[in-house]
Amino acid sequence: MPEIPAPISDYLNNLASSERNLAFLTVSNEGDLIDWGGNLDLYGIQDLQKGEPAGSHIFYLEGLFPLTEDPTILPSIHTESGTPVDLHLFSSPEGICVLFLDVTERVNNQQSMQQRGNETSLNYQRLKKEIDRKEVLLHCIVHDLAGPLMGIKGGFELLSRENISDSGRKFLEIGMRQASRQEILIREILQAFSAEVESFQSFSVDPETAPDALLAVNLVIEALSSAYSSIR
Repeated sequence: MPEIPAPISDYLNNLASSERNLAFLTVSNEGDLIDWGGNLDLYGIQDLQKGEPAGSHIFYLEGLFPLTEDPTILPSIHTESGTPVDLHLFSSPEGICVLFLDVTERVNNQQSMQQRGNETSLNYQRLKKEIDRKEVLLHCIVHDLAGPLMGIKGGFELLSRENISDSGRKFLEIGMRQASRQEILIREILQAFSAEVESFQSFSVDPETAPDALLAVNLVIEALSSAYSSIR
């Protein structure tokens, strides 16, 4: 391995000591304590005695000695104090070194990301259920309008073949135009809502920026109510 220049080595040492709250143990191959130092109090490690098994003071070191892999790295171990650490165990001329490196910031970031991911997933599922419910509701509304509308149009068609007065035919034509407009409106609403559903189904990055399904449905119902009242 190429030799690391002294300034870089010093910088890494200072970084580990200050920002990672470096602490260490030196143990024999059997795991008996030889030496220790650094910020062990942060990890709830106190009252150590030379010659005693490290595992009797630090439960997560029990059974690790002698090392089966050298080096051994145990990430994100929760210590007695609750402070998470990365443990690095490796052989040296003095014995087996056990390094404690504080990873509180990394663990907090991971938990925050996991929480945001869970919240996003829940929001996505809620939105999907809302879309499904509104889709069923919309089709029910449209169906309830379309059925009677077809009957009205059929009645107008039959009336148009009858011998009626000019005044009556004028009102008949008005009714037929209104029915045609209502039919076009229903078709446009279905197309708009289908496009809304398709845009949701193709959306896979950030559900929070997806189209507002509830707003769309409210606008649709508002339009239906207005159109329906105009032909009654």
